[in-house]
Parts: sequence; C-alpha cells; structure tokens
Amino acid sequence: MENASKAILMAGGMLLTILIVSLLVFAWNTFSNYYSQKDSIDEIDDVTEFNLQFTNYDRNDVSGYELLSLINQVIDYNMRKSTAAAAPDVGRENNQNFPPITIIINMNDSANEISSPGRDLILFEEKVYRQDDTHNMFASIIEEIERLKNNPEGDTNKIYGATNLQNMSKRIKYIYMDNEREKDVVQTVNSITSEKLSVKDEIEINKSYKKIMDSEENVRKYYEYVQFKKATFESNSASIQYDLNSGRIISMEFTYKKP
Repeated sequence: MENASKAILMAGGMLLTILIVSLLVFAWNTFSNYYSQKDSIDEIDDVTEFNLQFTNYDRNDVSGYELLSLINQVIDYNMRKSTAAAAPDVGRENNQNFPPITIIINMNDSANEISSPGRDLILFEEKVYRQDDTHNMFASIIEEIERLKNNPEGDTNKIYGATNLQNMSKRIKYIYMDNEREKDVVQTVNSITSEKLSVKDEIEINKSYKKIMDSEENVRKYYEYVQFKKATFESNSASIQYDLNSGRIISMEFTYKKP
C-alpha cells in the first residue's frame, strides 16, 4: 500500500513537472511571438517612414528646386547608407547595406524652353538623366554649378561668382534676343522693354553684355540651372520600384513639363 502511495506521488510529481515545463514553453513562445511581431511592426513603421521621404515627391507639380533637393538626398544616401558605399572615407562606417536608389529625369524636347533665348541647351543637353550608384549625371551638374558660384570675379577663367552670375542670367534673356551681336544691345533691350533706359542702365547693360560674351558658356550654364529650378516636373507613379526584400523605394522617375 505504501509503495502504491509513493508511486502515485511520483506520478503526480512528474505530471506537475510536465505541466510546469509546458507552461514555460507556452509562455516562451507567446513572448517570442510578441517580440517578433513587435519587431515586424517596428520594421514596417521604419520602411513606411523611409518611403514617405520619397512618396512626398510623387506629384505632377514637383519643382526643379525640389528635385535638386531630392537628388542631393539620394546622393548622400547612396554614399552613406547603401551598398554603393565603397570606401571608409565616404562613410563606410555608416553603411547599412540597403539597395541604392535611382532617380531618373526625362528631359523631353520641350525642355529646350529652359535654354537661353536663341541658344541650344548646354548644361541639360541630354534627354535622360540618371542618378544612382553608377551614374552621377546630376552630381556632375551640381558640382559644375558650385564651381562657377564659388569662383571669384576676375579669375583667369573669367568665371564671375554667384552674385554676378545671377545678375547676368537675369539680363541674358534680353541680350540674346539680338541675334546679331554687332548691333546695339541697349537698343535691343529698349525695344523689348518698351522703356527708355537711363544712362546708368545703359552702362550696366553694356557691361553685362561684355561679361556674358567673355564668359558665355558659364553664364548659359547658370541660366539653364536657374530655369531648371523654376521648371515643373511630373512623377511617373507607375514607375516607382520597391526592393523585394526590404520594401524600400529604390527607383523613381520624373518627366519635364514646363518652365
């Protein structure tokens, strides 16, 4: 009888142990699933927040100024956060191995509207521009404009710096209306504005004319850059691509609409 009692107690102990272990396993699985789901939710929130930076540009009235801001953001992201980061001196320590982002801008035939009057495009002469980890077309344009803006007036390359480039680009649309450069520029500007210029204005116009002719290519580049910033672009929503693994946006495309 005593042996039977011991056997029952041992069996009860084993059953209790099994119940406790089962409860622990259940609790572990429950907590694991909770934190796994929490991590998934946090990851989804991160991806959504990341994509929002780019879907904000998914409109039909994106300005060129906004596009330049987006492109600068993509250049920095590809250099520091994506698999495009290739060397320690460009932020490899921050590389998170995300896929690089591609921005495509289609400059259709109407984009000739941003050229200086009577001249062909010189800075934006390509039909399609790509900015990603292998194509740095816009990065090159931005670097060129910064080079022009940062050079002081009177250097050996006749690059006039930001202030004078701005002033000359404002006058270029009047000066280039006269296709024969030998003609009196002041007379041309007078006929366009329908206002008689003062002597001071005439002097300034002639100075601008001389500067523009001395450094025509640089002024034309800057003029196109300014017009690009004022232009309007449309996002091609159907062309937006997402990375299959991370869910992050990896490509967007825009088309030129008007100045």
